[in-house]
Amino acid sequence: MDIKVFDWQGNQRDLAYLQGKYGQFIIKPAADSDGTVYKISTLREKVDTAATLVVRVVNSDGAALDGVQMAWYWPDAPEDPDAGPLGGVLPQMRPNRCVSGWTNPNGDVGFGMGAGAYYFPQQAQIGPHAAWIHGATTRADVILGLGMIGGTNHDHFDVEFTRFEEDPGPPGPGPCPKDEILAEVAKIQAQVAETEASLEAIRELLADI
Repeated sequence: MDIKVFDWQGNQRDLAYLQGKYGQFIIKPAADSDGTVYKISTLREKVDTAATLVVRVVNSDGAALDGVQMAWYWPDAPEDPDAGPLGGVLPQMRPNRCVSGWTNPNGDVGFGMGAGAYYFPQQAQIGPHAAWIHGATTRADVILGLGMIGGTNHDHFDVEFTRFEEDPGPPGPGPCPKDEILAEVAKIQAQVAETEASLEAIRELLADI
């Protein structure tokens, strides 16, 4: 399935936009198995905002899910032998470490971020935090690289998971916003016009020989 991306103004973008601004965060797909799975479905940029990263969980129809336990990781988080998810976390992470929170009736849970959440993408850094659906037997994507850009007023992006009864499959190439398509078309048209002008100049020179 495709992951939707929205910038801070609500415009739909792509993963390249977020990774260009927030660093090369990593998404580990949920473990292969049958049955219920939680997939990252939407990433929403937030700027000049509170130092809280909001994780939302919805079902496949988009309805909010109340009471879902979320895992919130950083390297020195408390030990939790049931942290999960099924298949484990990324190799560069310490397993079985997280705090957890439960979604409210709006499907949201907020995790506060302190000074340690700041990082500098221009120095090839990624954020220290990760998130997934809690539980050693839970099939869920893991996203690592969450945090706030250093020198900003808590700029970050929030994460939304969708619960599916069966795995919807790997992500596609992702959305390509209309304005980016039009800009690319205009660039190609300009290049064609420049080439045609050069060819015409060559024809005139040849005609004079």
